[in-house]
Amino acid sequence: MLLGTLATTAVLQWGWIGEKEGLIAEKQGLLDSNAKLIDEQGRLIKEIEEALDKAKEAHRQRLKSSALTLFRHGHEQCASGQIQQGLIYLVESLKTVEHKDLTDDEDAKKLAITIRQGIATWRREVHDLTGILKPGRAAELPPVQSVVVSPSGSHVVTVTGTPGGNS
Repeated sequence: MLLGTLATTAVLQWGWIGEKEGLIAEKQGLLDSNAKLIDEQGRLIKEIEEALDKAKEAHRQRLKSSALTLFRHGHEQCASGQIQQGLIYLVESLKTVEHKDLTDDEDAKKLAITIRQGIATWRREVHDLTGILKPGRAAELPPVQSVVVSPSGSHVVTVTGTPGGNS
């Protein structure tokens, strides 16, 4: 009987050992799967970072291209006698090239210098603002010959004087 009990115990222990080995192998398989998933996640993160870097560079290139296009258009406007309109384009090109995403870009810095030089050059051809028409002063001024209103409607520029005379 003792022999039978020992044999039964040995078989049970052998089964228990086999069961534990199976669990260990299953856990090892899960660990291997997790390691593969972690590697895949790392690869995907790297791809996303590379795509983001490419998108940022494309954005910087579009900003520089837009600034250059605005600058050229502004210069053409000024050269054709539309100085006020041209200066607006030049200022917009300067705003574009000074975008926060271009702060470390050497080409953008050089373009900003060129734009500022263009603004300074063409600015000399435009009359200075000499006053602001305030309510109640209209009777003191010569007749208004021309009026320009800002797009927002918050500012008005007038040209006064007599036609053909001194303004």
